[in-house]
This record gives sequence, C-alpha cells and structure tokens, in this order.
Amino acid sequence: MSTLLLPIDGSPCSYEAVNYIKAISAIEEDPKSVVVLHVQDNRPLTIPVDIDHQKPRELRDLPADDPAHALLNPVEQSLKESGCLVHSYEAYGSPVHEILAVAQERGCDRIVMGTSGLNRTEQLLLGSVAYRVLHRARVPVTLVRKAASRLSQSNNDYRLLVPIDGSKHSLKALDYVLRHSARDGETLITLLYVQQPVGQLPGHFASYRNELEELFANEARDVFNEAHQTLQGWNANVQERVEIGNPASSIIKTAQAIEASEIVMGTHGRTALVHAVLGSVAYHVVHLADRPVTLVR
Repeated sequence: MSTLLLPIDGSPCSYEAVNYIKAISAIEEDPKSVVVLHVQDNRPLTIPVDIDHQKPRELRDLPADDPAHALLNPVEQSLKESGCLVHSYEAYGSPVHEILAVAQERGCDRIVMGTSGLNRTEQLLLGSVAYRVLHRARVPVTLVRKAASRLSQSNNDYRLLVPIDGSKHSLKALDYVLRHSARDGETLITLLYVQQPVGQLPGHFASYRNELEELFANEARDVFNEAHQTLQGWNANVQERVEIGNPASSIIKTAQAIEASEIVMGTHGRTALVHAVLGSVAYHVVHLADRPVTLVR
C-alpha cells in the first residue's frame, strides 16, 4: 500500500489534486493510503511561539465548528468513497516545513499538490511553497494542474509520458512507474528521447552530418534498450518516440500530441545540480505542462 500526502488549502486547484488521487486509485494496482493535511499559517495563542513543529491534530479531534473540520471532512469522505484509507490532520506553522515534516513522520511515498498553472500566482507559488517542496522533498512530488485530473479520467486507458536520456535519474522514473502503475495493460507508456538538433555544420564539418545523425540514432536505441530491460516482464503497452529540439518544449509538445494523462520524469535529487535541473528542463516542464507532472528523485 502506497501512502500519499495531500496538502489541502481549500483552493480549486487543491481539489483537482483530490480528483487526481481518485482517478489513479481506480487504475493503479496498489491501494492508496492518503494523509490529508491542512496547514494554518497563523498559530493559535494556545501554542507557544517557541515550538517549531507541533504534532498535527487529527480530524476526529477537531471541534465540529472548526473551519479546518469543514475543509477536511468532505475531502476525507470523498477519498474514502474511492476506496482510499484516509487520515486527515490540521497543522500550524510554515506550510513547507509542515508538509515535509508530516511526509517524513507518516512515511509518505509521494506528495501530491494542486497548482493553478502558468500565471502570476503560479510563479509566486513556485517561488515559495511548491518550489521549495520540490527542492527539499525526499520523495516524488506530483503537481496537478487545473482540469488535468478531468483529462486523466476522460481516457479509457492511462497514458504516461516518461522522458528518458539514459541517466540513472530517468531510470528511477521508470522504476517508479513500474512499482506504481497497473500491470493489466490499462497503462500506455510512451518513452520519449529528445535529441539535440545537429544544426548547420560549418565548412568541412558538414560532411560529418550523416555520421552524427547515425551516432545519435544509435544512442537513442541504446537508451530505449536499457529502458525496456527495466520494464521487462511488465504487461503494458510501451511505445517509443524520438523528438528533435529543445527538451522541455519537446516534452510538452509530445504530452499534448499523445494526450498523456501524466508526465513522469527524473531529477538529480537533493544536490547542487537540482538548481540547474529545476531551473531548466524539469522546471520549465512544471511551469508549462497542462497535466499532472511527477518528479522522481
């Protein structure tokens, strides 16, 4: 059983994350345990100011007239109707700190957060809560866009786009897919390899174009072969696709073309390189995607 952490703030986009969890619960093999968390920025007078992390209060311990009760209870009931095991909590303090602390304390396998898309509010969000959670989380993080969960539920099959480049990080994303997706053929996986364009070669280097294109083609084949070894024995529909161009733009374009339900991609994890990764390919995909994006450490 996998355990998901679902931060809820009452916004429409956070409810899209609820719909996303309900959608994947109907498709993925393993049952879902969901930890629903509402974080209050303001600290009640009953909680000392020198306490950084107070144990979250369970929904059953909240007064019926508590605003958090009215927020958490419908979400918990909705998820339970979808077959999820649900525990709901209210916490006080910094949203980022509390999300990460609860994820660790409750042994969560993934954090699922709703975001509103590429607008000024989203830019501020990714500069604060969501971006810092992405940067600091030790588990995969899924960002769900507005209306993306409805796209997921509209397909007869669940379509995953997994960009791969032969690195151990992209293979971790494949391993994540292997462990969490359905094995009965309902999941369609598209492996995407993005090749840099050869471009215009100066002078006598132009004669090497064919050799370079062949080199890139062989490299793509090696990457696909390694990916298929990871997926060996898995009864799923796996397709290959090669695009030439900018990696982030190619990922977005491909996701739209194949009507992907979700994008799953690896990142370099908790190192200095995460700034370069989230600042380029993954960060741009997160900003531009109009469907759920899961980043795997």
